[in-house]
Amino acid sequence: MASKIESSPNPPIISVRSSEGQFLLSPNENNYNLLSKFNNFHDDSKNCRISAFDPTGKYFSYCNNSKCIIMDLEKDCLVVAEINRPRISYLKFSPKGNYLITWETFHVSKENQKEAPNLNIFETKTGNAIKSIIHKKQLERFVEWTDDEKSFAFMNNGELLFFDTTNPDVVSNRIRMENLKDFTFNSVSKCVAIFVSGKKSEPSFIRLYKYPDLVNAISNKSFFNADRVDFKWNKSGTNLLLLSSTETSQNSYYGDSTLHQINTNGESQMVQLSKKGPIYALNWNPVRDEFVVVYGTMPAKVTLFNGKSEAIFDFGTGPRNECFFNHQGSLLCLAGFGNLRGRIEVWNVSSNNRAPQELASFQADDTTYFEWSPDGEHMLTATTAPRLRVSNGFKIWNYAGEVLYKYPMADNKELWQVEWQQGKYPTKPVAKKTNLPVVKQETKAYVPPHLRGVNKPSQIINKLHQDDEKPDKDLKIKPTNKPSDDPEKQIKNLRKKLSQIEDLKKKQASGVKLEVNQLDKIKREDEVIAELKKLGVY
Repeated sequence: MASKIESSPNPPIISVRSSEGQFLLSPNENNYNLLSKFNNFHDDSKNCRISAFDPTGKYFSYCNNSKCIIMDLEKDCLVVAEINRPRISYLKFSPKGNYLITWETFHVSKENQKEAPNLNIFETKTGNAIKSIIHKKQLERFVEWTDDEKSFAFMNNGELLFFDTTNPDVVSNRIRMENLKDFTFNSVSKCVAIFVSGKKSEPSFIRLYKYPDLVNAISNKSFFNADRVDFKWNKSGTNLLLLSSTETSQNSYYGDSTLHQINTNGESQMVQLSKKGPIYALNWNPVRDEFVVVYGTMPAKVTLFNGKSEAIFDFGTGPRNECFFNHQGSLLCLAGFGNLRGRIEVWNVSSNNRAPQELASFQADDTTYFEWSPDGEHMLTATTAPRLRVSNGFKIWNYAGEVLYKYPMADNKELWQVEWQQGKYPTKPVAKKTNLPVVKQETKAYVPPHLRGVNKPSQIINKLHQDDEKPDKDLKIKPTNKPSDDPEKQIKNLRKKLSQIEDLKKKQASGVKLEVNQLDKIKREDEVIAELKKLGVY
């Protein structure tokens, strides 16, 4: 059975890594009711550490505790390279799958007592290393690439270093700044954002650059309360969401969080949220310039925003802490996992000028992992170890909430990782109403063990959904794909910027010490004046 690369009629493969070994599953004739092992591949090693598909769906790699293996799925799981590094615990492919990044826990060799590189970049087809460094700290992402794979970047010893794949031994560019904590390098727009942590009375700040110009920032944002910042880019790499958070605060043991937005036009703003409390999740629509945020004290509120951070739809409140768009941007899953009961809602968000419509609601108990299939029509939920060591297994659903396939693990077996093969699939129309009715399962209130069997069900009051708010139908959808071209608004915004620059120049002349982002704003005065001249008002 051939593997899918782009718009293939073949369904994506599923990788399963468990105490039974590493294997791949594939539907028989597009039938998800029956899965079989893809090309009979099954590595029965009991300690497989990690596995990963490349973004195109062509390659698959895994580490079986003795070596790292790279297979070509288009050629019936042909092994194209083997890397003799048994301690690998992180795998990630580059955007086109031509390179594989690996990381392993840092250690000193007992034989020669020397520090050995533990972060490596290998060529996928040969297994040859093109770059190797020592990186002691484990991160969610180590190396970031441009979409064409011509350049890549990583942080090392407090510096952000850039390299060209044609000459990876030479640093092509760098950012050296005190308290540089994190970065993101957008593969599409080639924009670089850095996070610099403040010290004492100085604020933390985000600075946005257009690579390869790492001297003149195109946008800045500063804030005082930020111990860390999570980055979320839109599809085109022109809008960046910044989720800043503190470790602790006076309001909450878990700290405070705020959401900001900056863009490549030099504009920045705070995203106004209508309910106080933590921000649980946020995601951009992969097709349109709009994003969804799950926030507020439970029951959490969910709001859809356009690219200007304007609220365009309110999903109401409920037991939710996660949100997932499918790859085509036509369906949105709102879910409550972890310490919540596993309720999943599926919404039709396929139109940018029509209000979203709820299609289904169902229960997926004990879910620790969720992923949309790249075909945009199916989803996978799993219960995995070590988060939960009982009732491990996974299920495949359609977006109507119907379970198509179940894979339960035996009582003494554990499921560690499961994921879909990546790839591109065409967008299919979303059914206005699913064939199945919306499943509103009754949620029973928690009863302490010593009271179980004492009270009748009618005496137990269920308060879980009493405070839920319904979606706000009065909040109308606004088109999000057309930028504002009103000259009067542009003139008003430019004049406001010019006025702010004049105020900063006066402060500077009076001896006031300005922040770095304020100095950068003064440097952009000529650009603002030039824009006003184009509009014929200066």
